[in-house]
Amino acid sequence: MKAKPATKAFDIQTKLTPYLYSNKELSEFEFIMYEIEANSIPDYIQKNNTLGLLYGVQKNDALMKLHFESALSCAFDLDILSNYAVLLNHCSLFKKQKQVLFDYREYLNTPALLKHLLNVVSIYLDSNMAEFICKKAVEIKCDGVFINAFYVRKMQILEVRKMTNCSDTQIALLVDICSSILKKYNQVCDFLELETVAGGHSVFGVATGSIDILVDMNFELADRVSETPELDSCKLTAVFRPSKRVEL
Repeated sequence: MKAKPATKAFDIQTKLTPYLYSNKELSEFEFIMYEIEANSIPDYIQKNNTLGLLYGVQKNDALMKLHFESALSCAFDLDILSNYAVLLNHCSLFKKQKQVLFDYREYLNTPALLKHLLNVVSIYLDSNMAEFICKKAVEIKCDGVFINAFYVRKMQILEVRKMTNCSDTQIALLVDICSSILKKYNQVCDFLELETVAGGHSVFGVATGSIDILVDMNFELADRVSETPELDSCKLTAVFRPSKRVEL
């Protein structure tokens, strides 16, 4: 019996998800197999959604964006937007992630999507968007736990912003540096924290079992920042830390 298009797309996406969350690329044979299967999905939107996931797993930024945007241009779908947001983070495309979620901000009617937006807004210390998210959470009647967490993060953003007094340009430069280092070392930002102890810090959680990778990433981060004159007066700092215990 021939599988329905939606079932086939769901099956492929389910098989690809473990690769996404373990940050492992497919072998050449596996990739070709999934690419052929995805292209055979009759439904145009689901085909592009699946191909977007496939190319995102392989960290092919251009094709990943092309297919997700093709799907969203045909019909807005919260699940596809959520997938796109996850893949943009997976590929460390924070600038694009913020732009996409900002463009669709009026449609972010789930706590998960608001959390995606708040995470990238936190990276850019965008207090105006943080305020919007808090209001949106109340508007769509999010659980009190979410509303409180969003409010706490908004206050952290305001505090770090006031403490560091960095310009939007300086923050964007620092984010771009962090993004390029994550891509160079093939790492993914699992979480972001803001700290105000001894100055404002952006803490990028990295799920790696190698302390050497984290050390190299932080040394390169320090070098890149020191080589960027525009950041000389920036009090905001960034650091990569393990999102779980690493073996020495």
